[in-house]
Amino acid sequence: MKQWLAPNPNIVIYVDNDPIPGGILHIEMNSPDGTQHFIDGKYQKLTPHSFIAKSWKYSGPVDIIQDIETLLEINFTAVDPGCTDLKLTQSRLKTKEACDAYEADWPSCLDKLQNIFLH
Repeated sequence: MKQWLAPNPNIVIYVDNDPIPGGILHIEMNSPDGTQHFIDGKYQKLTPHSFIAKSWKYSGPVDIIQDIETLLEINFTAVDPGCTDLKLTQSRLKTKEACDAYEADWPSCLDKLQNIFLH
């Protein structure tokens, strides 16, 4: 998570992750100018190798997504040996602006994740 779970050009500086039902997720990231951003969540459901559901709440200076608790649902589907399709759905967004902000940020995170596995 530390290698990929921050949208470009931000970097993750700390992760506390307990991936069990009821377990917490806490991420601290910095933008290039030193601005801090925080994500907190709680795992709700985990099915090994196929599904994760967790709450996701941003704290930081980006007002349009500030303190909106959303739900992340991540589905994994084996495509070929060594290749998995990941489908991420984020719901409970309260405004179109919040939806647009997350929609703009997730691709760079997922690109970083894919690059980890390709190299």
